[in-house]
Amino acid sequence: MPQPPLPEGADELDQVAAEIAALDREMRRINAHIQQGKLRRERARLLQAEAAKQGKASISDQAGGWESPEAAAVFNEAVASFRAAERLITSSPIAAGKGDAAKAEAREAEPADAEAGEQDSLLARVRQLLEQVDAAVGERRPRPTRGGRSRAEASRLLREWQAGLSERQSGLQNKLLEVRLLLGEGLFEVASALPVGSAQWRAAVEESIAVDKAMYEKYRTLLAGQFARVSQGRSEAALARAMPAEPDAAAGESARDKQFTKALATLADVRALSGGGTVESLRARAYNVSLECWLAMLSGDAYASFDGLDDAGVRLALAGGGPPEALDADWLGFKYRTALLLSRVVAASQPGQGPRNPLLANAGRTIQRLALTVAKANRDFASEARELLANSDDLSLAESFAALMDRAGVAINAMQAAASDDEKLAARNDAIAAIRQALPLAQDDELSEVNRARYTLTFLLYDGGQLLDAAAVGEFLATWYPNAPGSLQAARIAMASWQKLSGSGAAALATEARIRCGRVAEQILETWPEDPASRDAAAIAISAVASSGDPERILAVFGKIPEQARDADTSLRAGIACWKAVASSQAAASNERPTDEDLARWKQEAATLLDRGLTEQAGGGQPGTLAVAAALARCQIAVSSGDLAKATEVLEHPVYGPWTIVTAGESPSGAADSMAEDILQVALPLFIQTEQIAKAEAAMTKLEAVATDPARLTATYLRLGRELQTQLEQLASTAVDGRLDAESRRRASAILDGFERFLDAVAARGSGVQSRLWVASTYLELGSAGLGDGDASGIGVVVPRSKADTYLARAASSYEALLTAADADTKRYEPSIRFKLAELYRAIGRFDEALDNMAWILGDASRVNWVDGQFAAARILQQAGEAADDAATANALLTAAIVGRSDGPARFWGWGGLANRLSRKAVVPTGCRRRGPQGCGAVFQARLELARCRVAIAEKTPTGRDEAFAKAERDITVTYRLYPELGGREMRKAFDSLLKQIQKERGQPADGLAAVEGVTVPQGT
Repeated sequence: MPQPPLPEGADELDQVAAEIAALDREMRRINAHIQQGKLRRERARLLQAEAAKQGKASISDQAGGWESPEAAAVFNEAVASFRAAERLITSSPIAAGKGDAAKAEAREAEPADAEAGEQDSLLARVRQLLEQVDAAVGERRPRPTRGGRSRAEASRLLREWQAGLSERQSGLQNKLLEVRLLLGEGLFEVASALPVGSAQWRAAVEESIAVDKAMYEKYRTLLAGQFARVSQGRSEAALARAMPAEPDAAAGESARDKQFTKALATLADVRALSGGGTVESLRARAYNVSLECWLAMLSGDAYASFDGLDDAGVRLALAGGGPPEALDADWLGFKYRTALLLSRVVAASQPGQGPRNPLLANAGRTIQRLALTVAKANRDFASEARELLANSDDLSLAESFAALMDRAGVAINAMQAAASDDEKLAARNDAIAAIRQALPLAQDDELSEVNRARYTLTFLLYDGGQLLDAAAVGEFLATWYPNAPGSLQAARIAMASWQKLSGSGAAALATEARIRCGRVAEQILETWPEDPASRDAAAIAISAVASSGDPERILAVFGKIPEQARDADTSLRAGIACWKAVASSQAAASNERPTDEDLARWKQEAATLLDRGLTEQAGGGQPGTLAVAAALARCQIAVSSGDLAKATEVLEHPVYGPWTIVTAGESPSGAADSMAEDILQVALPLFIQTEQIAKAEAAMTKLEAVATDPARLTATYLRLGRELQTQLEQLASTAVDGRLDAESRRRASAILDGFERFLDAVAARGSGVQSRLWVASTYLELGSAGLGDGDASGIGVVVPRSKADTYLARAASSYEALLTAADADTKRYEPSIRFKLAELYRAIGRFDEALDNMAWILGDASRVNWVDGQFAAARILQQAGEAADDAATANALLTAAIVGRSDGPARFWGWGGLANRLSRKAVVPTGCRRRGPQGCGAVFQARLELARCRVAIAEKTPTGRDEAFAKAERDITVTYRLYPELGGREMRKAFDSLLKQIQKERGQPADGLAAVEGVTVPQGT
């Protein structure tokens, strides 16, 4: 059966589709306008904030708003964008179509637009086409339209378009509501950027009011209408603030108060709403503006009878908005202004006068709670809330843990917002006091909050420089509640506190702080091994325990460090600390020195740690100071073990080698600048031992460049000489029955030969006076050490007497060569050179030359009282007398050693003069243990040597033998009777031994000092 034709117009589907596509483009334009307006409005806010920050804006006396012409211009651009969006929406072909009740209400709001566009709208055309297609009958098989579509396909497309266009119509109407709200908001913000009270300002505010009022009247049953109502009330209140406050004579009230009353009436509709969510937020905004009005209108006495704020509003202020961190500016303003108004009501209400205002019920607690909430949020009105709390001492709040912690939180916020150090200090002290007051009030179920309070207290104490208290609280929390929130942070603060205290001036406190710092660091390692903080703790724990000087303890602490925290730096620090402790232990007195087995084990552990860390460093970039220091320590370990090959390998490593660093011409990570002298002091003797003379000379040159202080350089050279001597002594200590094994002889020979070659090379260079002094002093050290040839326990085992004599001769010639120089530097050192020569000549028996040099030194009036020089002169005279062949010469020299003599302008005091002068200079205390020429031990040394000189006279001159022995015995007896302690055990032993010798020579029982007890002290000399 033939099909009836398609209804007329069904082939217009393609045209409808094109119009729908055009509508999509139009909606994108609408969205673009809205977004552009929002962005411009935001930009204007930023301009206002920047102008305020830089002082480029002014503040209105009446409204308190910022004036910014540039911001006003941008706000106007936003308003223009909103107007353009409104025009686009209202001109849309579907904006006024049929729809649900909301759409009907929208049509009712704009009847003219709706009637005019109803038949011509796109939605109406789609409906008409759909009715025509549905009216077609007999559709049994698809039949193409002239456009190529069947009736079924056309019907489906038309229904889809109808549904989609209805949804878009609803969306456009929502856009319209949004745009009109934004338009009112934008107009208000235009006004906020203009001078308050100006014609432009008033026009913008009044237009904003008109837009919001129209919105409310059209959509009062919708939330959009209520939003507009609040905005209308806000703008009306802004108008009121710009009006005169003086009452009108005829009306009885000011135009300002009249306008405020109008704004309050506008806002009353919203304040009376009920419901949660968005409605609750709208009520908060309405109350916030209303409170601004009331606070501006009321005078002091009027607050006593004020009833505009009801109990529902107070309850909403207390309970609404959520936690402090979630409150926006409207909620914060609502809460603060409620508290402020209530405080004024309380202040204005006199007890017993008139009916009691209902707002006074629990007013004090309400004010405190509201102000605390705003202050804790620490945003809008925070400073005002803190000021309100500070001025509300008469308002009581129950003293509970929670309340006091709230008070502490307010003080912390005030501390963070403080503009001066004094304000910050006061706020911090308030917070500390509140927390300390709160902690004893906590209940058992508040433990978690208590521990948070303890952490906060730890931080505040540390921030305030109360380091001992911070360390104590932090340690307590970390020790007893390690799983509590903030416990790890508290431990780190405690560790930092002890670390700072370890650098304090008080020695006892500094020592204790270093120990406690290490303990906290170890606790962090044990309790939180997986936390990144363990890396810092590892370094601090090693540094703290390093000062203990206990290798075993250092290694034990390193053992506690989790593997993931044992990076290269940690291994290097531990290795350096362990080696320093080992080196210190090796130099300890014999009764305190650890066993050789322990020393060897610790040394190997230190070497292993250093090797591990240096291996990880080898593949990195430029080494830091730590890596170079570690390499230096590894060199020292290798040298002390006799492994010169390993020492050289590490010293000259291409990446972290100390010699590589110091010769690179650069200072990677500051290593060469801070450590060059230490590096060269290790490199120089190593190059000498390995007979690398050219490098030794280079090290010498660099050392002279680094050590600019001549005295310091000389001391360095002498120390290097002593170190080589120490190595020789260590080799000598391995001798058995005065004989070295082959390896030790080889090493000793290498040290001596290399040292000789180096010294000769330095001397041949004719370098500075410091270098030549070092050469002479080193020869003197080596020569003096070798004078004990044949002593199986002495250094003579490795320095034969033949070499010792050669070294002394070279020392003498070096010093003499220095004396012939006429330069100023040498003249400055002449007293020191002559003193060394005198000691050297005494050692080799050239006493006349020794005395000549001492006479030159003591012939200067400025040096005649030099005790060291007088000791040296007396000893030269004594040894010269003991070595004299004839009795007369011996007697004269020994007598001079006792009573002194004059050599031209020089005066030698002798042992008697030294003893008398030192005794007069200071009273010798009983049991004195001091040593050295200036100590009381020098008095006893002088008296002992005096007695020895008398014994020598007795042995050299038989005719005066008895008299000399008697005088020697009397000298000892007098000294003993005056000072029974005799300067200590060793000195007493020497006196006793000498007295026994005298008694034996005189044919008396050799009882020593025991025979002096009870003997009357003989008189005379």
